[in-house]
Amino acid sequence: MCMDEIYNLLKCAPHIRKKKKEEEEEEEEEEEEEEEEEEEEEEEEEEEEEEEEEEEEEEEEEEEEEEEEEEEEEEEEEEEEEEKGAEEEEEEEEEEEEEEEEEEEEEEEEQEEEEEEEEGEEEEEEEEEKKKKKKKKKKKKKKKKKKKKKKKKQEEEEEEEEEEEEEEEEEEEEEEKGAEEEEEEEEEEEEEEEEEEEEQEEEEEEEEEEEEEEEEEQEEEEEEEEEEEEEEEGEEEEEEEEEKKKKKKKKKKKKKKKKKKKKKKKKKKKKKKKKKKKKKKKKKKKKKKKKKKKKKKKKKKKKKKKKKKKEKNKKKKEKERKKEKRKKKRIG
Repeated sequence: MCMDEIYNLLKCAPHIRKKKKEEEEEEEEEEEEEEEEEEEEEEEEEEEEEEEEEEEEEEEEEEEEEEEEEEEEEEEEEEEEEEKGAEEEEEEEEEEEEEEEEEEEEEEEEQEEEEEEEEGEEEEEEEEEKKKKKKKKKKKKKKKKKKKKKKKKQEEEEEEEEEEEEEEEEEEEEEEKGAEEEEEEEEEEEEEEEEEEEEQEEEEEEEEEEEEEEEEEQEEEEEEEEEEEEEEEGEEEEEEEEEKKKKKKKKKKKKKKKKKKKKKKKKKKKKKKKKKKKKKKKKKKKKKKKKKKKKKKKKKKKKKKKKKKKEKNKKKKEKERKKEKRKKKRIG
């Protein structure tokens, strides 16, 4: 190496050192920038995690509220069922009391007939006929009551089975939680149909009762006609017949009162049922609305997450691009 080359190298040394120093400073700045960016990313990630935690907590709270509401609804339903059971028991007791009263009345009638039988042997054949009619009537009444009781019991069992089936269906729906909206709509339709059927059954029951009452009235009319015929047969029995008439009138009045009471009770029951139906519909509407809201919230959350992910990837790519640029610059 000649003197000129050594001289040139010594002359360029400060310049090279300066350039090297600048490069080192640039590298340090870049590293600092990278560190800052990493810190920012970490902060963003922490914020995202916090937001997710908050959202999860909110969802948990909402689920707890829903569970509480469902429990309250179940309790209300149980109370309603208990009330219904108590009402049915009361009705049964009333029916039994009515039956007892009717039996007592029939016994009184039989006693009166026995007394009349003792009064005169000439009326023996007539009384025998009357007794047969009464026995037939009693048998007919008992048969009707038995039939009615059987029908009522059957309806109650069917109703209980339907309610159990509904409860099982609801539990299955809660476990599945998939395509439950369509199932719920179908259930609502089924329930409406069931309620319509129940109403129809009640109407049929009412019609049957009306028919029975009409039959009873007809029987009473027949009895009155018989009494009138007996009245025509002899004036000596006039006072006795008058007494009988009064008793029959009293009996008729009593029956009318019972009929009125029964009708009033049925009306009340119908009104209560209607109210219950309305309440149920309202509850279902509320539930549906809540579900829709939840779905919307979930969708929004998903969209937000997607957007954040997109932005994160964009920043990452930008960072890599900058890094590559600096690398190329250093090599150049």
